[in-house]
Amino acid sequence: ILVALQIPMGILADRWGRVKTIRIGCLFIVLELLGFATSREHIQLWISNALWAIGLSMIDGAETAMIYDSVKQGSTGGIELTNKSRRLEGRAASMSPIITAVLCLLSVPLIAIDIRIPLIIDTVLIMVSFVISFTFVEPAIHNKDSHRVLSWSEVYQNTKAMILRGDILWIILFATLIAVTAKLWFFTYNPYFEMVGLDLKYFGLVFAAINVVFAISSFFADRIAHKLDSSVGIITSISILTVPVIIMGTVVSKWSISLVLGQNIVRGYIGPFVNEMLNRRIDSVNRATIHSAKSAVHKAVEVLCMGGFGLLISGSGL
Repeated sequence: ILVALQIPMGILADRWGRVKTIRIGCLFIVLELLGFATSREHIQLWISNALWAIGLSMIDGAETAMIYDSVKQGSTGGIELTNKSRRLEGRAASMSPIITAVLCLLSVPLIAIDIRIPLIIDTVLIMVSFVISFTFVEPAIHNKDSHRVLSWSEVYQNTKAMILRGDILWIILFATLIAVTAKLWFFTYNPYFEMVGLDLKYFGLVFAAINVVFAISSFFADRIAHKLDSSVGIITSISILTVPVIIMGTVVSKWSISLVLGQNIVRGYIGPFVNEMLNRRIDSVNRATIHSAKSAVHKAVEVLCMGGFGLLISGSGL
């Protein structure tokens, strides 16, 4: 559902408005969390997952486009626009892992009281986000012909032509490589912790530390990206992701758990870093659509790789 809806919802955000799309996406996420918090049957869980997919597809892409075009309105362009957009996106992204870190620490005592309490807290937080979204101001879409609305087929053809441009295609493929690698590694965390004998009570502490590192990296994403040009940033990001995995696989111990922090340094700055590279090369008129297409590629490859990864684990016993 998520892969199928990403690009249509991106087009909707560009044609109808990013702020409206984000508001409705938040509402779907609220309904999803309420569904999880009150579910008693499997069908309710499936419906809740579907609501989550719809909500995320509406928010993902629209929020990045809204941030960049809002900054673009008040800047002179060039390096000022680059720094402001990366800084704002990074600092906005740093809020989520901080909240997650706090909830990781609180999860064990809260679940001991009632397993649904964390879901209820999540619901309240998303409802706050929904209310905050009404303070957003729709940014002007630059280069948009106000006298004529493009048809869906024209939007599709324009988006397809832009995505297939060499520079944009390579950025999307690089972002997909990083996202899929990070996601596969993330799903090895718990089995690895169990394999090295980490006590279950420390899992929350480890995940809290992971999210703190993620938050710090996000907060300083503009400074990190400023010190890395595109080629150096790409090589550095791949190295930080791959070298710790090799070490963890060869030196299996509790001490190796600390190496997962490297992945989360990359997770923190890679979003603003890649999005800024992409934003410089695309127009406002289809910015949300291109970012949604990037996310759709991520999700499609993740489905294939994670399915293959699961079959490999179950078949080989790795």
